[in-house]
Amino acid sequence: MNESIRVCAEGTRRRIEFLKSRISDLTNDAIHSGKYFSGEKVAFLEKSLSQTWNSTVVATNSTNSALQLALLASGVNSGDEVLLSALSPISTAYAITAVGGIPVFIDIDPQTFTIDVQSIEEVIGGRSKAIIATHSYGLMADMQSLMKAASKYDLKVIEDVAQSSGATYNLCYAGTVSDFGCFSMGGDGALPPPVRDNSKRVARSNRSTGRVEDGGIIAVRDLESLKLIEQLLDSSKILQANNSYIHRKFGFRSKMGEFSAAIINLKLQFLPQWNFRRQEIAERYNYAFAKLPIQIPIAPIGYTHVYSKYPILTQSHSDRLTLENRLANTGIQTEKFIPKLVPDQAIYSIGLPCRTGCLDKARNVIERLVYLPMYPELTDEEVEAVIIAMYNAYEAFSLAS
Repeated sequence: MNESIRVCAEGTRRRIEFLKSRISDLTNDAIHSGKYFSGEKVAFLEKSLSQTWNSTVVATNSTNSALQLALLASGVNSGDEVLLSALSPISTAYAITAVGGIPVFIDIDPQTFTIDVQSIEEVIGGRSKAIIATHSYGLMADMQSLMKAASKYDLKVIEDVAQSSGATYNLCYAGTVSDFGCFSMGGDGALPPPVRDNSKRVARSNRSTGRVEDGGIIAVRDLESLKLIEQLLDSSKILQANNSYIHRKFGFRSKMGEFSAAIINLKLQFLPQWNFRRQEIAERYNYAFAKLPIQIPIAPIGYTHVYSKYPILTQSHSDRLTLENRLANTGIQTEKFIPKLVPDQAIYSIGLPCRTGCLDKARNVIERLVYLPMYPELTDEEVEAVIIAMYNAYEAFSLAS
């Protein structure tokens, strides 16, 4: 391995460089337009995504706002329970708490890291109102089984697609199968293709386009929910004949701005190429790691995986710690994406109201989970460096045993 190559868990500097001049032009255009909210750029974004996903969409200022609006449109009131995977990002649980709901954390499928539909039966109760299905690391949950379970108990289903834009299940796009689909447009939901440069080092950075702007999208199935969401996202104001506003419901200031929409429209141009590059990297990883004593990501028949992350499972917690240390010593950084299950975070374990089912599988997984570098900007040389470092680490495992 070339010792000068260091690979960070996430890297966005090249991405920012790639978009910098275009973002500058878009900024000037948005400023000179004189229309900063609900203008033509937001309208274009909503129209183009509606056509792509064959579903009506509404743009919001963040994914968290999208989730909150979807929960309210699902009829979640104070004290109502919403089921979700314990391996979801904590922001998903926060959205439930923010509208007065009670998160109910359930177990996961250890092969796919998505919600375990069988666990729904264990926790369903009289206050259960909805399920949030987090599509994890680029792979959709088992939506066919989940929708059947939801129908049985008359529950609304919300897809959290922050990690899986472009993934499909039986030719249906993530976020378009259930009652509502909530997307992230400020992070890994829509990113450009890899850009090569002469640097041997990948800059340490966060996972978005420098967090220039945030944004979210809600895909909505029925007209009544659409009307309610459109009202709620703009402070629930209703325009009267005398050009004054009245407010009959609690609402949010959640509209997407024109500047955000302009950047998202730009990034969406590259989403297919971005997803293809991730799949290309994952294919190389999968082939290389097939004989190592680890569990690699899978894509069940009928699914397409877009690999927003590349999670592997080691055989034990101690193996995980040893592997992370050995990779770090050779310049390969691993990521701490979800370091703890949400119900084990202090804010919920000793603070905010929640309920948990049996989480044996999720707790076993979180102890052994390692996230290898996975982003479109990785060069072929850097991918090879990760592969060699993994083999060297496991060769050291063998010598030590």
